Amino acid sequence: MDTTPTMLGALLQQLEPLLTTTAAAQRVHALADRLMRTTLNVAVLGHFKRGKSTLVNALVGYPVLPMGMVPLTAIVTYVEAGPAFSAAITFQDGHTAVVPIEQLREYITETENPANAKRVAAAVVQVPTARLPHGIRLVDTPGIGSTYVHNTAIAREFVADADVALFVLSVDPPMSAEERAFLEEVARFARRLLIVLNKIDRYSPADVADVITFTRKVVADRVPACPILPVSALLALEGRIAGDAARIEQSGIQAIEQFLVQEVYQAREALLVSAAVNQLHMLISEAEQQRQATLAGLATSREELTRRLDMFRQRVAELDVLREERDALLRVAQARLVDQHLGSALPALRAELLALANQLPALIMEGSERSLRAQVRAGGHWIVETLRSTTVAWMQREEPALLDVLGAITERYRAALQRALDALQALAQDVLAVPALQVQVPEPVPVTAHARLQVVDEPVMLELLSMWLMSHLPGRIGRWLILWRAQRRLEDYADRMVGSARYALRQWIAEQLEERRAVLESAVSAVLEALT
Repeated sequence: MDTTPTMLGALLQQLEPLLTTTAAAQRVHALADRLMRTTLNVAVLGHFKRGKSTLVNALVGYPVLPMGMVPLTAIVTYVEAGPAFSAAITFQDGHTAVVPIEQLREYITETENPANAKRVAAAVVQVPTARLPHGIRLVDTPGIGSTYVHNTAIAREFVADADVALFVLSVDPPMSAEERAFLEEVARFARRLLIVLNKIDRYSPADVADVITFTRKVVADRVPACPILPVSALLALEGRIAGDAARIEQSGIQAIEQFLVQEVYQAREALLVSAAVNQLHMLISEAEQQRQATLAGLATSREELTRRLDMFRQRVAELDVLREERDALLRVAQARLVDQHLGSALPALRAELLALANQLPALIMEGSERSLRAQVRAGGHWIVETLRSTTVAWMQREEPALLDVLGAITERYRAALQRALDALQALAQDVLAVPALQVQVPEPVPVTAHARLQVVDEPVMLELLSMWLMSHLPGRIGRWLILWRAQRRLEDYADRMVGSARYALRQWIAEQLEERRAVLESAVSAVLEALT
């Protein structure tokens, strides 16, 4: 075997005592250990509830990691091949405890170890499986983006230790702006990167193909050579447990296993060396930045440093005010302009609905007495379905115009925020000698979801069926009474449908605004965190 990784690991062990910070020493120690054991970290990363734990279980062939409907994984968990099932829990104070694998969830899940109250640092699970090649260690990480902010922090901290990354998405919802930003961060560190599109068993092949095309377009300018493999981790796990070859083949898991063998295992030594060199470059760069900052600080008088810090704090405070004003103005401008647009567009929808609804009385006035009941029933069904489908079609025609309105609003504030960030970074570089971060406020991800119309249906059919009783009145009197009542009800129903369309579009555009606001906030937070 090529001894390059072990030789490099031995050199790192000699370097460790010379490091001046505990964090750097710990990183070098972990890296040296993996080099000596020729072990690659294959990290499974992504948004919460994308099926990361299920994918790890499917790859090893056993349900060793907890799975559920709510965010579960809260601790970085390593899964590797071993002689028997075992779980070793390492705590933040350095001691390790071996527990029955059935008790694993008590230490690594948010439900049974909330906010990591048990102070767990990591868990190592060994599984007696031949499916995981020697030297390959799967790493299940907490999902980003959930209400548990500490889980997102844990996942981001681990990114630097990911030699290979399986970035897990799902068919619905498609990739978000937050996921795209996280993918870019992962791509900076991982020596191999694979996008896994999970949960394909829930959708048609055409839908899956559309999402793959969309995902490839979204990441094309960031990680253009990154492969995308569709899979159903749950179907694969069920197939492994049941020994069902058909389900395993249908799941697509074999393509990921082939990737791990051909692209990872067979190149693990080169990947380890590349990862080690990358981390060493980072450590050297960080040390150089600290050295430059120290030298610059020594050369600056106390009074000048105080003046510069005051200036920088003032700019940060101004940026915070700008953020608050931007949020308020965004919402006010969005509500005003959207209401203006809908106010001019909705009358046309109402007129279209009334024109359709007014066809119902004509249906009621035709035909024999014996067919009246059938006509009323058919008419009631027709009005519900026709008016609903017409309203949905109208809403989808209006969505691009509303997005243009929203885009014009957010672009102005995005540009203003970019100018403020650029000025703040330039000030930090000039005043505090902080290297330029070159953070760009990102553009929003293309919108794929439509507004959803939710209508509490007026009991039209029951109302119209009750009118059938009037058909027993003499001659055409019953029909005219039905016509009179129907006309009264139809206008009210059309107004309800228009109101529901207004509400649905306002909610939908508010959701788009919130997503764009979150993207802007993420960019600002990244700069402030790095500078302060």
